Amino acid sequence: SMNYYKNKIYIWEKGNRRIAIIDKDLRNFKYIKMNRALSFAFNVSPLDENSFLGDLELTASNGNKLGIINRDSKLTHSFFNFFPRPIDFSKINEPSVVKALGESMYTRVRLKILTQETTAVFCINRKKKEILVTHRKPDNPIVFYIYSFSGEMKKSFKLPIADKRYAFSDFYLTSNVS
Repeated sequence: SMNYYKNKIYIWEKGNRRIAIIDKDLRNFKYIKMNRALSFAFNVSPLDENSFLGDLELTASNGNKLGIINRDSKLTHSFFNFFPRPIDFSKINEPSVVKALGESMYTRVRLKILTQETTAVFCINRKKKEILVTHRKPDNPIVFYIYSFSGEMKKSFKLPIADKRYAFSDFYLTSNVS
């Protein structure tokens, strides 16, 4: 992911496990190397000049999907452990599927399904110091959660999807058809 904040560009380099910070003239590179025990999955955004919000990889998160780290790559807060719906593994739990995939591939497939089904998306209001969070694949009604910059939930609210054609499963299945 890439973000622009206070005349700096912040780039999450997943492969290099670091956050690159570059000035707007593309000079003065600085890096924040991630702690080995911690990693973000896809998105990292600066909350302020000293802390960053990102979606945690499930293997390092104790069930929480979002984490706040400081410039020393120390996890200061983790939060958002809600799941949008029960995860259905029945299609891959068949003994023949497990045998065909092999144990290690079966475990990776389960983790991939879990990650895709439960990924959090967020946006930041720096003036109010609030984080709005929901799921990438929400249910109907969509549930939104508002957190403080310290990871404390302030409130949640629901918005129904009025037009059923835009409910996630229907819209996703029909919008990806060419």
